[in-house]
This record gives sequence, C-alpha cells and structure tokens, in this order.
Amino acid sequence: MMSMDCIRRLPVRSRHCRRDGAATLWILLSLPALLVVLLIVVDVGNVWVARAELENALEATALAAVREWGTASPAPGTNATNPARARGLALAAANHVRGAALAIDMNQGTFQATNNPNENRLCDPALGPPAAGNLVFGTISVNGMGGIIHDASNAPTDMYGVRAQASVPVASLAGSFLGLGSNPYAVGATVTALYDANAGQTRLVRVAQYICAPGNGAD
Repeated sequence: MMSMDCIRRLPVRSRHCRRDGAATLWILLSLPALLVVLLIVVDVGNVWVARAELENALEATALAAVREWGTASPAPGTNATNPARARGLALAAANHVRGAALAIDMNQGTFQATNNPNENRLCDPALGPPAAGNLVFGTISVNGMGGIIHDASNAPTDMYGVRAQASVPVASLAGSFLGLGSNPYAVGATVTALYDANAGQTRLVRVAQYICAPGNGAD
C-alpha cells in the first residue's frame, strides 16, 4: 500500500518533468536561430579580416610602386611608369586575401603628353572575379585647406602619388554551410601612397580629392 508521503511527492515530480520537458523543447526550437546568428557573426568576422588583409596588401603595393617611380624620377614618356607598375604588381601578388594572391592590373595605358602623362589606362577600379583592381599614377598636391589632392591627369615634379585600388569576392561561410547558393560579398579598398622627392620619404596619405581626368573628380 502506497504511503501518504509517496502520494504527496507525485505531483511535485510531475511538475518537475513538465518543466524539464518545456526547457528541452525551448532549446531544440532555439537551436536553428542560434546557429544562424553564429554563422552571421562568423561571416562578419570573415569579411572584416578580408578587408584588413586587402588594405595591407594594397598599402604594400602602393608604397612599393610609388617608391620605385619617385626614386627613378623618369621624364614623362612611353613606358616611363612601367618599372614602377611592375614592382607594384609583384608586391600585390606576394600578398594574400583569404588565402588567395591579390591579382590586380598594372593599368598601363598609352602615353599622351597632355591628356595622359602618367600612362593610366583606367582611373576607376576594374571589377570582376577572382580579384580586380589597378594602379593609378599621378601627382600629389595640397589644397588651400590642407587637404591632399591626387591628380591622375598631371605629371608630378617632386610629389609622386600612386593609388592602389581593388575589389575581391569573399565567399559567405554561412551560405556554404547551409548549402545556399548565395553570392559572395564584394570587399573593396583604396589606398594612396606618396613619395616626396625633396625629402626622400615615402608614406601613406589620406586623400581629400581624387582627380581622375581633366575636369573630372571623385572622392
């Protein structure tokens, strides 16, 4: 015969079972949402790292190219910027973004004394997989408010500037994990390096105005 003590315990145990079951059900229902949040956090982190790697690669590229150009100080002419562009291209290929070598275009165009003294083929970055970008050569000057101008339409005399720009696709880890055919993220960056021939110094600069061609500006 069941004791009164056991009879009193049964409802308490039943309530405990119901609470445990509800907690387990809540956890099971929340797992998909928690997994999605975790994958989004991982994706954001992956894109952030990719952008940092891209900026580091472009900084090395621009610094190497402008130093090569400025120290040689070639007179404007056909293939005058070729060695510097080749140097920048080599530095880009030596750097990796998410495990892939950064591939950019030397962007060497046809020399024209008036319209294209720096032999740039394009001023804006060329887009497309697996990685795309280019080097834009120009002169550096300072405006009346102290802001730095990178002018691709004029040849430098003592202030050389190289703009390295690129856009790379970064795969979505969340999309890959979930088996979704999502498009990759487009991660882009632009940096400008200066060579001061008077001081013999090379450094990165923050550009206030970018002049792509005579009469056209950006940034």
